[in-house]
Amino acid sequence: LHELRAVCDRITVLRDGAKIGTVDIAESSEAQLVEMMTGRAIAEIYPVIPHRPAAPVLQVRDLRAIGLDGVSFDVRPGEVLGVAGLVGSGKSRCFRALMGLAPVLGGSVHLNGADVTGHSTRRMMRAGVYYLTADRKAEGLQMAFTVRNNLAEGVLPGTRSAFGLLPWGRIGKRVETIADQVGLPDAYRGRLAAQLSGGNQQKTLFGRGLGQDYDIYILDEPTVGVDMGARSEIYRLVRDLAAAGKAVIAISSDLPEAMNLAHRLLVFSKGRIAAELSGDAINEASVLAHFFDDEGKAA
Repeated sequence: LHELRAVCDRITVLRDGAKIGTVDIAESSEAQLVEMMTGRAIAEIYPVIPHRPAAPVLQVRDLRAIGLDGVSFDVRPGEVLGVAGLVGSGKSRCFRALMGLAPVLGGSVHLNGADVTGHSTRRMMRAGVYYLTADRKAEGLQMAFTVRNNLAEGVLPGTRSAFGLLPWGRIGKRVETIADQVGLPDAYRGRLAAQLSGGNQQKTLFGRGLGQDYDIYILDEPTVGVDMGARSEIYRLVRDLAAAGKAVIAISSDLPEAMNLAHRLLVFSKGRIAAELSGDAINEASVLAHFFDDEGKAA
């Protein structure tokens, strides 16, 4: 929308294959355009997320990796920790290193008091941390599997009967419950993931994370390539996770998204945390100023 405002005189909005209307850019607001695009007021796009933070469940101290120059922060259950920064700022590299997807060069990571520094992705997941990748096609979904089979992969770990067999009936019921929870239509559940829209692919990826009871959800670009309607449903899932007492980390290059979801916001710049903001300090002017911070500071 910012790009359209910079280069356009008029905007025509389409939704569900129909023309909604044409407006002069100088006479329209972002809220009006979002409502035309989604059929919802902007206040309904970003939900009110309860904020009941508990003692930190994850403590990161002086973490160093390629492109990451020593960052420290805490993650608390019951709140959304937003993470913002320009491309190349280190915001995603930090959490990929934490999850064992990139080598840790120094520092420490403690989960529930236990040292998990440099643990593999599998071990981090078994310890209660789910990572939703920014690249759902290359790293997240089995594109040649159906939606149901993709969701079943999230349910399978630790699911066994008394005789060591897979209880497919119970797994199937759980898959249908998750599909309902993330808003996947019945007609899409038997389709291959490759045949879905970006929004339904992303819902499927979210659903895989609901197959187990994780304590921490790291969401890397949670709405990349997703339309505004699907965004509002994904934000509802973020709200529900926080309300259930989970710790949610939302890493986003979309500044309005990062600001509207976060109770606390870490701003990354040049491999360091330039600022940790909360409350009224989370505003566009403040965040943008820290995007270009040369020094940075430990959170």
